Amino acid sequence: MVQSHGCTAEMSSDPDRARPNALPRWQAQTIIWAAISLTASGLFWLFVLFRRAPGDLPGGIDPWLARWHGLSSLAALFAFGVIAGQHIARGWAMRRRTFSGVSTTVLFGLLALTGYALAYLVPEQWHPQLGWLHSLLGVVAFALGAMHRR
Repeated sequence: MVQSHGCTAEMSSDPDRARPNALPRWQAQTIIWAAISLTASGLFWLFVLFRRAPGDLPGGIDPWLARWHGLSSLAALFAFGVIAGQHIARGWAMRRRTFSGVSTTVLFGLLALTGYALAYLVPEQWHPQLGWLHSLLGVVAFALGAMHRR
């Protein structure tokens, strides 16, 4: 048995059991694949945007990228909801990885808000600025999430 910050975990050959606040494999895999899918679809969307001539209207692959990104965001929201009840509360109580955990959680919330705003709330003239903010937050959140995982 190993005791850390008031929590006890058994040592075993399974690496997840040796970490007191490890996610079950299916939760970790859901989060990882949702994050990869969100980041890939967002970066691909930016690539398509940069290749578009000034003044050209969206078309072709754009609606499919929006669908992919939106579906990935639903998977990420589901995964976040699954871990919010236990993993986040337990990690906070243990005072483990609080900077990366809180930062990732705040960024995820901001991404959800800016994504919703881009899709439904803000006028078209705000889309470029808010889109860049959303993209920057997404890249930073992916990096922080990867750092938190380690």
